[in-house]
Order: sequence, then structure tokens, then C-alpha cells
Amino acid sequence: FQRMTDALALVPGKKSEIQSRVHVQHPGQVWNLHIDKLEKWAENPHDVYRFMVMLEDWQPGHFMQYGNYVHTGYRAGEIYGFDWYNVPHCTANAGHTPRCTLLVTGKASQETLNLFSTYNLSIRV
Repeated sequence: FQRMTDALALVPGKKSEIQSRVHVQHPGQVWNLHIDKLEKWAENPHDVYRFMVMLEDWQPGHFMQYGNYVHTGYRAGEIYGFDWYNVPHCTANAGHTPRCTLLVTGKASQETLNLFSTYNLSIRV
């Protein structure tokens, strides 16, 4: 997991270290619709990035929602970010197996911005 975190090239924020944690959502668990409070990483919240690294392929009943977009069908190893500052989002597991993701939060470096300026990029770890 540390190699995946390092590959994103994030840097610590003004009051916080890079945060990397595995999130396991068991069947029946829901993370209600919300907007994150991540301002402690940078004075400008648009400098803060939160990435989700999908640790397993999508299973029926697993989903994430950003605004009015419901995200399903993802594959293990895919990395997603979104406008956490402006877009309400939620997750749920209505399936039969745990939904596992690696959440990584920190301030974007120039290397981070360069990585994600290319569509459908593959990052080797």
C-alpha cells in the first residue's frame, strides 16, 4: 500500500501528513451523502487531492456516488479522484462481499498534477 501511496506523489499539507488508509465497507454499510472537510491540508482546498485506489474488481451491490453520477463497474488497480470540495458523495455496500479501497489524501505536487494530466494513464508501482 505504501508503494501505491508514494506513486501518487502527494506532499504533506500545512498541518497534516499524507493520509493513506484502507477502507473496508462490509455488506449493509452505508456512508451517507456528505462533503469532505479536508481544508487542514492546504490554505487553498483546490490543492488537496483525495484518491481512491480500487483494491478489488467491482461486485454487484457495491457503489460510490458523486453528485448524480453512480460509479460501478470499476476494476482493481484503477485510481479515481473527484471534486470533493464541491460535490456531495456517498458509498454503500448492498452486495455480499466487502468493498475495499485505499484512500489517499494530501496536497498535490507538480508531479501529481503531471501524472493526472494524461487520460487513461497507467502508473507502475
